[in-house]
Amino acid sequence: MEVNAVRSLILICSLFALYLAVSASSAADDSPKVAETRKKLTEKVTVEFKDTKISDVISELKEMTNVSFRLKAGEVSNNLTITFKAKDVTLAEALDGMFKKNGLGYFVITKEKAYEGSVLIKQGKERGYEAGQEPDKTVAKKEEKSDKKKSAGKDKAESKEKAKAEPKEEPKEKETKPTEDEEEKTERMASIRLKSAKGLAEDGKTDRAREICDEIVKKYPKTKAAEEAKKLREKLDQ
Repeated sequence: MEVNAVRSLILICSLFALYLAVSASSAADDSPKVAETRKKLTEKVTVEFKDTKISDVISELKEMTNVSFRLKAGEVSNNLTITFKAKDVTLAEALDGMFKKNGLGYFVITKEKAYEGSVLIKQGKERGYEAGQEPDKTVAKKEEKSDKKKSAGKDKAESKEKAKAEPKEEPKEKETKPTEDEEEKTERMASIRLKSAKGLAEDGKTDRAREICDEIVKKYPKTKAAEEAKKLREKLDQ
């Protein structure tokens, strides 16, 4: 009896250890498509939606991040509206902010080849991983802390060596003009909003289209899209 009990306990412990090992390594087993989407979930975005249909929201997010989204049939309506605003947050944080008050979850599809790497939006609390497929959080946090510590030590050593090798320069006047990359990003964001306004205008939703035109002119006044937004606004007012 005692021998059998010990064997059973050893078996249970072994199975539990195997489960933890599999869970901890699940992220490392991601396919290239899935890994790329998970990486994009950590990139910064700036979004602003006001009573916007979720179908328009995911369309705009796709243009902004190149991530494909799908709505779970029978669980998420295309007519569901989203109101959310955030600046310089990760895509994952933006999705969490938009979905938590609507009882929605999302995860990166890994098991369906046709949609591999896409993000499925459904009813639930999933955040990036399908329920039951989450990697072990403790292991992930330890690895992240270790990587940050190593990176910080390496950066500190490199900074010291660089300071020794490079001659000191006179302080330069602070530049206030945005870099070319920032200008391109601003133009792209304005263009995305303009496209949304045009789509709403075509659907007969002129009030919402006017609002977006006003937002574009206010937020991105020096862009080409702002000029087009002014013209569209005038046309809608006729």
